[in-house]
Amino acid sequence: MASSPGLTTLDGLRERGAFVVAGLSRRFNDSNKHEIPQLWDRFAPHLPLTGQTGSETYGVEWDAGWDGDPGGFNYMAAVAVAPDVTVPSHLERKEIPAQRYLVFRLTLDDRTFHEQMDEAVPEIWMKRVPNSGYKRSRGPDFEFYPANFVPPREGAALEFWVPVETA
Repeated sequence: MASSPGLTTLDGLRERGAFVVAGLSRRFNDSNKHEIPQLWDRFAPHLPLTGQTGSETYGVEWDAGWDGDPGGFNYMAAVAVAPDVTVPSHLERKEIPAQRYLVFRLTLDDRTFHEQMDEAVPEIWMKRVPNSGYKRSRGPDFEFYPANFVPPREGAALEFWVPVETA
């Protein structure tokens, strides 16, 4: 596993209150995870959503391997929405509970976005989280893309929020 040069672990745990997202989701695994960008392409024309809060976007992941499907996970291309908003029928709504997170920041360099993601994700899950002294909790994790995020612009940064509990 190659080390991701632009990946840093932010100091301390971060608390985040519950929030609601809406978007498009699909089940992925190792054989089709390369199709995640197409999910984002399908979601983008729906933006902005009525009731959307902020211009940030989220790549929300849940049930990663918990359901007996090794390598499988649900992934949603999403935006935050007001808790009481009615989501259009062609989109899905997901509540993210209040959790404590380890946060990792990936600052992009001049290589392709996907090359850098392919290095950062296994480093987070197979190296940094297991060596953190914390245990991964079952809640959803998410990629946080700030409003000004533009890949593959060098210097653009995104964050991975991984829910944890005391080991």
